[in-house]
Amino acid sequence: MSVLSRVKVDRFRNLEAVDITPSPSFNFFYGANGSGKTSLLEALHCVSVGRSFRTQKIRPLVSEGFPSFTVFLGIDNQMAAGIGLSKSRAGKTELNLLSVPQDNWKDVAERLPVQLINSESFLILDGGAKPRRRLLDWAMFHVEHNSLNLLRRFNRALKQRNSLLKTLHTGSRKKALEALLPWDREFSESGTALNIKRQEIATKLDDILQDYLNRLLPNFSFELIYKPGWDVSTSLLSQLESSIDRDLASGTTNFGPHRGDIVIYAGKSIAKETLSRGQSKMFVCSLKLALGKMVSDRYADYGTQYSPVFLLDDLPSELDNRNQELVLHELANLNVQCFITSVDKPKFTKEKLKRDARMFHVEHGKIAEA
Repeated sequence: MSVLSRVKVDRFRNLEAVDITPSPSFNFFYGANGSGKTSLLEALHCVSVGRSFRTQKIRPLVSEGFPSFTVFLGIDNQMAAGIGLSKSRAGKTELNLLSVPQDNWKDVAERLPVQLINSESFLILDGGAKPRRRLLDWAMFHVEHNSLNLLRRFNRALKQRNSLLKTLHTGSRKKALEALLPWDREFSESGTALNIKRQEIATKLDDILQDYLNRLLPNFSFELIYKPGWDVSTSLLSQLESSIDRDLASGTTNFGPHRGDIVIYAGKSIAKETLSRGQSKMFVCSLKLALGKMVSDRYADYGTQYSPVFLLDDLPSELDNRNQELVLHELANLNVQCFITSVDKPKFTKEKLKRDARMFHVEHGKIAEA
């Protein structure tokens, strides 16, 4: 099990000179709203994937009056050679993994898989298809290491095809088909392969998820149905040709994996129409746990010790004590490192959790072990 052995954050939002040694298991951070609890999770998320989960802009992340922020994460007691990130207001980024400069986030994301559970996680049920596709692609990246190139290949074909559609909409249908054909072939080939991998991931995820749902939401019968984004009874290339008039009129590609989705049922109804807020959060926790287990098991197959780090922002929100304990019990069984925030000091003990646990008080951007 690969864990963060040190966390140093400076000039990230209101966090200043933070330097903590987290537990390899549970880490609880409590304090008033605005004290910096969520900012700590945000900093960890930034290191893992290169972006905040609260904003796409860099400037709000840098403390007022400073040119840049820095985050350093020690890995497995490698205090001097972990993961380092610096971002400046001017847009300059420096990323290092084990003292080696990185041109992109691929190796860092692989080494530090992060699963976030926060208020935005409800979008998995309540929002559009994009958050659900992202979950599948996150799992696909960690389970199938060659899938990133496939996803990039598909996204490039989609971008090029959409760009052409915007310029061809005033021309003839025949000329449009001829101009689009090279990208249609690339889109169809990469999109068909991507769809197969997503379907495999969705099936594996559903198998694991059902076990968690049986324990965390036993009074419901859930079903996950993967929707590819087009009628797979015909080839994707044929679908593109038959939808050319619609695509030219709208200036965008209307069918393909970029329109894929997972439909979630609770009984015979759409889950978001049936579940209460608390039940929805338990479903989200179950789904994230299933993703974590899938990736942990796959990395074990690879012979690595990488495992997901869980970030849970305001765990008590929407959940009573019993459901909080159920979630923590499953996290303990999964044997992952967790960073968990709340307003009030948690009452969970090492003895009750049966895992090592550390408490940290957060106040005005300062974090101290309690």
